[in-house]
Amino acid sequence: ATVGQEVRIPVQSVDVNEQDKVSISVRPTSVELPNQRWVGDSYCRATGSSVPGFASPCPGGVWERVLVYTPRVSEMGMQYRVFFDSADDGLGPVTVAGQSRFSRSAALPGAACGTAPGLCRAAGSMARGVEPKPALTVSVVQKRPLFVQGVEGRALYAVPGGPILGGLISFQGSPVDGATMPAAYVNCEMAPFGVYAFKQNSRVNISLEAGGPLSPTRVGLVATPSVLFFNQGAAAERDSYYSFLGVTWRPPLGSEGRRYGVCFRAEDEVSVSRLCVTLPVARCVYCTREAETLKEVAERFDTHWLQVWSANDPDHAMSMQAQFAASRVTPWTRTHDPHKIDPGLAVRLGPVLVTRHDLQLGAIAERYRMGLHSLLRVNPDLAEMPEAGPGTVIPAGQEICLLPKICTESGG
Repeated sequence: ATVGQEVRIPVQSVDVNEQDKVSISVRPTSVELPNQRWVGDSYCRATGSSVPGFASPCPGGVWERVLVYTPRVSEMGMQYRVFFDSADDGLGPVTVAGQSRFSRSAALPGAACGTAPGLCRAAGSMARGVEPKPALTVSVVQKRPLFVQGVEGRALYAVPGGPILGGLISFQGSPVDGATMPAAYVNCEMAPFGVYAFKQNSRVNISLEAGGPLSPTRVGLVATPSVLFFNQGAAAERDSYYSFLGVTWRPPLGSEGRRYGVCFRAEDEVSVSRLCVTLPVARCVYCTREAETLKEVAERFDTHWLQVWSANDPDHAMSMQAQFAASRVTPWTRTHDPHKIDPGLAVRLGPVLVTRHDLQLGAIAERYRMGLHSLLRVNPDLAEMPEAGPGTVIPAGQEICLLPKICTESGG
């Protein structure tokens, strides 16, 4: 049984005497379910009538009564074992050979029975069950909101009275908990995504958890308001509502190379679920916010425009096509015109080195003819290492953005 959700428990009893009325109840010595109630009296399953007789028997002798129970929050984790009694009114003939599960009229005082398999009458006595009574074990649980995944293409519509979101929404589904999202790029809008949550008979609110020092909320990530949607383009009951929360982000300079964690909370009045994902920021790529020249981009990172131009060869853009598409980013490919780079284009600053073994920062800077200051500027995460300097050891497997010094007519 789930907290807050009504449970209907049908309890059945069989009496071979089709003219008898059977009454079903919780055994007096049994623990009752808190907040329980019966829905009416016992009734014949075949006819729906609660008043049998010789003129209107109960075919098959199957009787039912429905017990209704709604668990409360205070009962979470409780387990109840409930026993039931079944008794007939003893007014009809009984087939002794049939040995009804809940009626043996031959055992009643004053009963007049013939030789089995004959009929006998219970002389107006109440025929209570003498066999073991049926038992029901009820365990109370609390369902949590579910993050909905794997339902791409479902159409959702804004709930009337809610925020205006432009009509039809493409339902992409939530990412998997622990997933790493497509890379974001400095100055480019992150590929939009959001989480959808659902809990039957409940309205779920979704929010971002307050993060620590490496939370993207500290560097500009924001969430949309938590809103509700329903299916099929028409208003529906509460149990068909989905809650949605989206996030938007434009990673700032200084975030490149980092991996940020963000967590979502889906909760109602009594339960909560969490979903966390990782947002990596690509290293060595810069998105233009406004029209810039290649020279302006290069000077921003203390390098030469020819070095940046050579890093943006068409072959590299082709090899990164799938990654750029997943991130909703457009690479700069019109390299024949370095005097104008349109806004919102991803410009590769240089190659990314992945160290094969431990290396010192000073040795890396010297090998690629970079000043240590320039090396740390395009690798801000390395600059935050304790006392970062020429002797700082970079472990194997570390990515490092490189802006190698190139030969020019003026620089030699």
